[in-house]
Parts: sequence; C-alpha cells; structure tokens
Amino acid sequence: MIDLSKAIDAPSPGAERMRRHRWLRRQGAVNINLLIGADAVQRLAELGWLAPAKRTNRDAVTSAVVRLAAHALGLGPTR
Repeated sequence: MIDLSKAIDAPSPGAERMRRHRWLRRQGAVNINLLIGADAVQRLAELGWLAPAKRTNRDAVTSAVVRLAAHALGLGPTR
C-alpha cells in the first residue's frame, strides 16, 4: 500500500504559484507582460535604476522597472 500522508504534506510548486496568484488577485494586483526594448534598458541604467552590468539579467531589469514605476507613482522605494 502507498503511504499518501507524505505526498500531501507539502504542496507542489504549481500549487504554491496558484495560491500566490489567487492571493495577489484578491489583493487587487494585476499581472502584466511587458516587452522592454534595448534602448529602454540602457536608459534604466543611465538613470541609475539598473546596474550597467545587469542589463541582460531579466530579474534585475524587472526589479528596476517595478522600482521605477513605484517611485513614479509615489508608492515605493527610490533607487
């Protein structure tokens, strides 16, 4: 017989993502996909929102755009 108690102790990564997605939607968050051109990435670096060495790092660019948007809206941290 298979012991299922261990299998249901920890939710799968997919279940965790869905749980977070639902929680964010309840909080009023909206998920968007955004294509950023090389010139915009360069400008983020020039303005100090992104370290020049991280211009090809997707997570770093995402973080820079989020921080810039939060700053522009008066909602979050500065550079």
